[in-house]
Amino acid sequence: MILKDRQKYLFATDIILLLYLIITALILIIQYNALPLAGNHLIVRGWILLLMAQVIFIHKYYSTPFMEFVHLLFPFLFLIYFYYEAVQLDVFQLSNIAEEHLSAWDVKLLGSSAFSILSSWNNHSTYVQFGYLIQLLAYASVPSLLFVAYSKNNMTGRKYAFISLNTFLIYTLILFLFPSNIYGFSIPHQGIFGGISELFQAVIDYNNVATLNILVGFLIISAMFFIYIDKFITLLLSLLWLLFSLVSISFNQQFLSGTLISWAIAPLLYYLSLQFYYFTNRYILGFQQKPHKAQSH
Repeated sequence: MILKDRQKYLFATDIILLLYLIITALILIIQYNALPLAGNHLIVRGWILLLMAQVIFIHKYYSTPFMEFVHLLFPFLFLIYFYYEAVQLDVFQLSNIAEEHLSAWDVKLLGSSAFSILSSWNNHSTYVQFGYLIQLLAYASVPSLLFVAYSKNNMTGRKYAFISLNTFLIYTLILFLFPSNIYGFSIPHQGIFGGISELFQAVIDYNNVATLNILVGFLIISAMFFIYIDKFITLLLSLLWLLFSLVSISFNQQFLSGTLISWAIAPLLYYLSLQFYYFTNRYILGFQQKPHKAQSH
């Protein structure tokens, strides 16, 4: 395709997904003999590449706003698989080391584990149901925010899709290299929110916990993106990531130190993602767009 067509039908989100597949495939190949299922994960990457090519092909010949949105949403469909894979593989056998360090840092910060301090909250059914609702809202925000950004205009949607996807994939790559789990406690699922939350947990992690809180990082970066588009959405996102962090820690699903690290690196990740977006569009996809000021979001 000529440069104009390449930029029109090949998105920056395709590039970042391809980079993630290549990087993790190389890691799997290096550790192939130590990972019994490495071959299966490599085959899955081949299927993802094939599906990506089909979506790009269909978008080229059926270029409608709906197809463009489906194309933007497509890479997000694999995030649950990548997350589950990263937690389970432990490619460099670092899960115990990561868990020990994060647990030790929590004790240094608080004198005890964060869960032991907040565990009494879980005796109240209302709080537990509220916690489940917050988690479900965080999960639901992923496609919802992409739709909101795209509804502003297609270039805003493309930019947000890239930044948010890049956020998930970088946090997941960190988890891929340094997985960590918290075991030994499970809250009985109660009520309708608990039942729905159980379905999400069964698919996503089944009480396996990320070294870094991926959803928290996503919500922080989303708030930074939307601050110049819709301040009300920014306020809601800010409240959501604070509440989600508190709930995850009190449910023993997240280390406090891991959450703080996620908070700390989110602004840097946002800046790097934004610059990489402009670089990808200009020098890889051939779209001559100069970086705008923040207000141009």
